[in-house]
Amino acid sequence: MIDAYIITDFDNPVSQRYLDLSLTSFKEVEDIINITPVQCSTPETTPVRYKGSACEGFDIKEMPFYIDKAKNEQLKPRFFGGTFDDGPVFQAIMHSQYKLVKRIAKGEQIAIMEHDACLTDPDGFRRMIDMFWGEVDVFMPGACMEFYGLSQEYAKQFVNLL
Repeated sequence: MIDAYIITDFDNPVSQRYLDLSLTSFKEVEDIINITPVQCSTPETTPVRYKGSACEGFDIKEMPFYIDKAKNEQLKPRFFGGTFDDGPVFQAIMHSQYKLVKRIAKGEQIAIMEHDACLTDPDGFRRMIDMFWGEVDVFMPGACMEFYGLSQEYAKQFVNLL
């Protein structure tokens, strides 16, 4: 049985609606996954504000640059692969992920889900779980990070980076 934690905002009706739809979509696999909703960080509840560049401590010459085609200029990346908005909403999202990834870094083997994760192929999901869960450094059976798991080593690197 896989323990999964689905990040949601209990005070946001839209987030709750997505949560309901997500949980319904995972009903067919509840024999292999136990999903627990957890409160996300919000801009109002994020305990720290990130300052500085995520690139500090890395050799900027070794990192790819993001090209702003509209302005035809090369920008320094804030994170590997490009620039991101690291304002209060982004920081809250990252803090929500960070809290759960820290648990993996400490040795828990859990899955992390977003409130909008949707299972569309239960049989394919079962096959992926059987083949890859706990066997790969990054388990991401869908798009983006709606559902994922990490090896303990990768989780430690994620925590160190943040």
